Parts: sequence; C-alpha cells; structure tokens
Amino acid sequence: MERVGRKHCTNDLGAFRAAARNSAQQRRLHTAGLLAFCLLLAVLAVAFPPGAPARAEALTVSVSYQAPQCGTPTAFTVDATGGSGTYQYMLQCVYAVEADGTQTLVTDPSASAFWANPSQCPYGVYKATNTFEFTFWTSGTYRVYFYALDQGSSPITYKRQVETITINDPAHPSTATLAANIAAECAAAGCETSYEKALWLHDWVIDHCTYDNTHLYCGAEGALARGTGTCEAYHRAYALLLNTAGVENGRMEGNGHVWTAVNMDGAWYQVDTTWDDPGYTSTVADVQHLYFGLTDAIMLLVHSDHTPQAGYESNALACNYFIRSGEIAPFTALYTENVQAQLDAGATAFTLPSALTGEAAAYARVLNNLVAYQLENTAWTARGAACTISAAYDAASAQFSFTAFAGVKGDVNGNGVLNVVDAQMAYDMACGVYAPADLPESAWAAANVDGEAGVTANDARAIQHAIHHGWPA
Repeated sequence: MERVGRKHCTNDLGAFRAAARNSAQQRRLHTAGLLAFCLLLAVLAVAFPPGAPARAEALTVSVSYQAPQCGTPTAFTVDATGGSGTYQYMLQCVYAVEADGTQTLVTDPSASAFWANPSQCPYGVYKATNTFEFTFWTSGTYRVYFYALDQGSSPITYKRQVETITINDPAHPSTATLAANIAAECAAAGCETSYEKALWLHDWVIDHCTYDNTHLYCGAEGALARGTGTCEAYHRAYALLLNTAGVENGRMEGNGHVWTAVNMDGAWYQVDTTWDDPGYTSTVADVQHLYFGLTDAIMLLVHSDHTPQAGYESNALACNYFIRSGEIAPFTALYTENVQAQLDAGATAFTLPSALTGEAAAYARVLNNLVAYQLENTAWTARGAACTISAAYDAASAQFSFTAFAGVKGDVNGNGVLNVVDAQMAYDMACGVYAPADLPESAWAAANVDGEAGVTANDARAIQHAIHHGWPA
C-alpha cells in the first residue's frame, strides 16, 4: 500500500511539474507577443500621429492664367495639392530671357527689404492668398518663378513652379528693339563721337525714367518701357543703349548703389544716371549732369567704398560735362581773381577756402574738384611772366592748395619747350628712378600736372598727350 501510494504521488508530481513547465512557456510567449505588439503600436504612433492621414501625398504645384497681354495685368492663380494641405504662396520674381539664353531680373526679389511692411510687397514674400498679378510691358520671353510652402509638414517643405511665357505684341516691342530705336534716334540727332552718344543717351534715360521707390523693377525694361526703375534699372538701360550705339561701358558698384563706367574719346569716366535724376532742378548748378564724366577720385568722395575697377580706371576729366560744355566757368570765376593776386604777389604755394555757399556747398565735393582741374588748365602770369599752377581741392578742410611755377606747363627739364624728354622724365619720376633730391623742386612741380599728391604715370601720360594735342582749354 505504501509503494502504491508513493507511485501515485510520484506520478501526480511529474504531471504537475510538466504542467508548470507548459504554463511558464506560455507566459513567456504571451509576454513576448505583448511586447512586440506594443512596439508595433509605438512605431505606428510615430509614423501616423493622431489625425494624420495614412499616407501623405507629395506636394505638387500648378499655375493657371490667361494669355498675357502687354500693358494689362495678368492674373496668376497658384494651386497646391498633397502634403498637409496648409499652404502659403509666393510669386518670387520675373526674369527676362535674353537672345543668348541668359536670364536677367525684371523684378527684384529682395524688394520687400525696403518696405515698411514687407508682407505688403507683391513679390518675393509668402502670402496666404494664391492669386498674384504682374504686368508685362515689352514683348519677349519671360520666366516667372512661383512657390508653394507646406506649413504643416515637418520639416517645412516647398515646391517651385517656373512658368515660361512668350509675348509677341507689335505695339509693345522687345527691350532690344526699343534700345535699337533709341540708338537710331541718337544717330539721327547727329551724335558721332562716343562723348556725344554717351551724353545724348544719358539725357534720354533721365528724361524718360523716374526712380522706383517701391524697389520692384530692376531690369532695363523698367527704365525703357515702364518709365521707372531702381539704380540697377537705370544702369542696365543705359548700358544696353551704349552697347547698341557702340560705346564701351562697364558696371560699377559702391555703397549699395550701381552706376556706369563709360569710355569716351579713348578714356574711361564714371557716369551715374540715377544720381543725375534727382527729381528736382537747381538754380545754382546743373544737377542733371553733375555725375557725368567723373574720375575715380571724385566718385570716391561721394561713394566712400568705391574702388577703381581694373580696365575701367577713370583719371581724366576732359569729357566731364561741366568741363566740356564750359558750365564750370562761373564756378571757376569765383577763384580766378584771388589766384592771380597770389601769383602777382610772388607766392609759389598758397591755399584758398571754398567759395561755394548755400545750396552750391552741397555739390562742393564734385564742383570744386572740377574747378581745380579748370584752374590748372588756365593760362596764368606771375608778375608779367607766363606761369602754370597745380591745384587740388581737399573736401575735408574745404580748401584749395596751389603750387605755382614759371615756364611751360609740363616742362620738366626747364628748357622752355614741351617734348618727349619731359614725358620720359615724368614717367621716371613716377617709377622712382629719381629721388626728390635728384631734381630741383621746379621739376617736380612741372611734372605734377594733375595736381594730385606726387608725380604719377597719369602725369606722364598727360604730358605725352599734350605734346601732340596741346593742353585742354
């Protein structure tokens, strides 16, 4: 009986142990399955947050509009699909496609930076509205850049759509055709020299364009067709006209401003059509030509970060408007009597204060440097004998500095005749071949024909030019 009882107990214990093992295994499987399910839920929660669609479609953008007509606003509607469904829209900018395939901006995408309320700027700013307007003014091919911004995506995404538009409207010629027509008018007006062409085209631009205070239009078509534009538009229009008329030119920059370098009669000059169109006239000076034909040195006085550009170095004033037209005469007359008095008194070095007062004083940096040039190129006598002077104007002190020397201007060797020896000596002085003590003070004064500090290669070139053509009147 005892063995039988043990056997039954042993059998019961084995069954119990087997059952326990099966139960533990089931619990482990259940726990593993539960963990896997929880992990799946976590992954799904990250991939598909509450309220998110099961699958987000890619953002797409389309633009619809009627066939554009010049002179009439074209309405553009930008539509976006996909993504989160929360969008903002932008007409960023308009480009003109040139004949060679290059693009030039018609509108400035940074214009909003100049607006008191940037969000009101029509271009270059994202808006809740999806409708935009733009008015084309000339025939040609354009590329208009639109954007849609998906605000609900993370990270925020955007999509660009570029519309290429071609307009052929005989009543609104292309910018190139307009430039050709204007250049033809210039030729018909009898303009033959580069100076005459540059001046006539300069006047055309400032007569037909006003400054765009919205800062929207920066292309040549702004100045030529719209009649308004930024300094970039003034320069591009002027450069296009000069190119069409066969006058060399280049682009200049300084202090966030743009103007033009122009080659007139073989020398480079600085011309600022924008600043010559101030929107007012003056009774004391011709402000529409104040910045026509300046040197780098004078331009630096009005644009403090101007740097002479290689190939466009501007050191001459013979084609300056005031000098060439004679309009500098009344300003020069303010000093001639005092200069002559100093010379008659035997002075060889002297200073005179600026005589410009009132409104004229505002233009002293430019006008007085032109006066200095004109005084240098005036025939003088000292106690009855012919003499020449060098003159320089210092804007900081508002004073002229003069040096007088007897004899022929540029006669470095003092033999009373201007010849190639004088030009060579001036060049050697500029190159440092001569030390100051090697030559008399009169030689250094004679060589310094431009009145600037020290003798430079420009002085030597000026003397060489005067040998063959004489000194400018």
